[in-house]
Amino acid sequence: MALERIEKPACPAPQGAEPSRKGHSVMMLRALTSHLGLERSDQPVAASLSDDAQAWLSGFLDGLEMAPPGAGEMPMLPASAPLPAQMRARISGLLAGLYSRTYADHEVLPLQEANASTAPKIIVWWASQTGRAEGLAATIVTWLREAGHEAEAKCLDTFDTASNFVGAALFVVSTFGDGDPPDCAVPFWDMLRTQKGPMSGLTFAVLALGDSSYANFCGFGRALDGHLTELGATPLLERVECEPDFEDTVEAWRGTLLNAFSQLSSDKTEAMLPALPLQVDKPVAPVSGSRDAPVMARLCINERLCATGYDRDTRRIGLDVSGTELSWTPGDALGIWPRNPEHHVEVALRALGLAEDTPIVLRGCGTVGLREALVRHLDLTRPNPAMLAALGGHAPGFLPDLLKEASLAVTAQDVASLFRRLQPRLYSIASSPKVAERVIELTMGVSCTPWPGICSNWLAGLTEDAEIPVFIQPTTHFRLPTDDDAAMIMIGPGTGIAPFRGFLQERAARKSTGRNWLFFGERHAAKGFYYQDELEAFLAAGLLTRLDTAFSRDQSERIYVQDRMEAVGTELWDWLREGAYVYVCGDATRMARDVDAALRRIVARHGNLSSGDADAFVSNLTREGRYLRDVY
Repeated sequence: MALERIEKPACPAPQGAEPSRKGHSVMMLRALTSHLGLERSDQPVAASLSDDAQAWLSGFLDGLEMAPPGAGEMPMLPASAPLPAQMRARISGLLAGLYSRTYADHEVLPLQEANASTAPKIIVWWASQTGRAEGLAATIVTWLREAGHEAEAKCLDTFDTASNFVGAALFVVSTFGDGDPPDCAVPFWDMLRTQKGPMSGLTFAVLALGDSSYANFCGFGRALDGHLTELGATPLLERVECEPDFEDTVEAWRGTLLNAFSQLSSDKTEAMLPALPLQVDKPVAPVSGSRDAPVMARLCINERLCATGYDRDTRRIGLDVSGTELSWTPGDALGIWPRNPEHHVEVALRALGLAEDTPIVLRGCGTVGLREALVRHLDLTRPNPAMLAALGGHAPGFLPDLLKEASLAVTAQDVASLFRRLQPRLYSIASSPKVAERVIELTMGVSCTPWPGICSNWLAGLTEDAEIPVFIQPTTHFRLPTDDDAAMIMIGPGTGIAPFRGFLQERAARKSTGRNWLFFGERHAAKGFYYQDELEAFLAAGLLTRLDTAFSRDQSERIYVQDRMEAVGTELWDWLREGAYVYVCGDATRMARDVDAALRRIVARHGNLSSGDADAFVSNLTREGRYLRDVY
């Protein structure tokens, strides 16, 4: 039963008010007893408590009924209460909600006089390229609902100017490329930047996801926060910015967020108890094959796609997932939890000066030995601010180089705070399950820079049958057209060809009749034409309608895929007018920007449109789900 409290303006309590106060207190306590399910031992809360805990809690509430708190007093659980920590927090929150506003401050009307008004719904808007912001938004909605709020998660591609510029909103957004919004948020962002009218009816908060190793850290979240404020929307909280290992940051922010929305709701309507049933926080085992519960795959393919002597190393990686329940769709990504190389681990051990079996407590892992923590759980490439401070304020750099001559005076308790948590790497899946049901293939560039890639170098050095922890990262935006007759234009230079190989395999298996046009590029045709035989076979069979290549260094003038696009702009415009889907995969910083600019020029030139109208045309492609990008 939902109980609501309706308030009148404060006024002096009439003579004889004490019995009324006592009666109201008794009413609240009985409602609380019922709400907690203490009247029946088979109710969710009661069933989660031991007999002693149930008896103690019942006695505590009976005592409050017999001797109600005075005006301005709020009962508190004693430290000796035999309750689990999460239940203690829940009960303390309920008591605070019931007693933090006293009878002396407000006159509470009888329950039967309460109207049916409710607090405004909170919309948690998300924008994500890999799915992490989407998953976090769903988690936050659960928190809000458990706290008694009506809440819903929505993708920003459904934002409607007429209905969404008012009310309460939380924006959970990642940053894409060089400070840009994820693709699903592009139409929203374009609309917002042309918004003229004030947005004074919107109260909002921004939770920005990013990676400080990139120059424009949380760029879209920062821009969104600033622009909403400029338009007159009311910030509910200061913007929160998160690294890829955001779990601790978000959990620490949880209480602040819930309190802020509760206060906002209380200004509208005073809910005495949450309308939703109390949810008991119980540990939920992560789903097998998910990010938090990876499964072991077996390495079955590890071959170079580049010619010997080429200055690049690109691999075809195959992972056998037989015996697991993993399933995937072309367009999904495979997440891999890497391992740090042994020589980096040895450098870190020497710098820390601790025994390799020193017990270290890590969130989500419990207690592990120091060596295991350094191999599997801690990032040994990028220093965090705490590590830089421990190194005497050293400038950022490649962490193994910084640690080579270092001697850190630290304890075991310090270790976890000195390192970032190791994060999984995501790779576009380069195969269709209809071709090889239990083997997932990847097309992976091995980083040979002074800052070598952890995952790519680790995988490249493994031998057949090595076990690798993996999970599927589904994508909701990068999918084949549902219509097998729809035409596709795919632009994937370098390792960006990966998902399109999977798309073509899938379309071949489904006997799709839609036309397929692929743009591929690399430096040299003789050394870097990945999957050449397979692509030419697709072309000969008619699955590929067109294959345009750009090998940038095979002639004196550099030629890239965007140049090939503009050279055939008339035909490309015809495909667009006829409903073709455009897919782009690969480098976000240069290639994706250059391809996007070329696409807009093609639309303007061959569609006889102004630059503004061409931009609107491309934005509409995105809105219709016909311009899709998987870039990194």
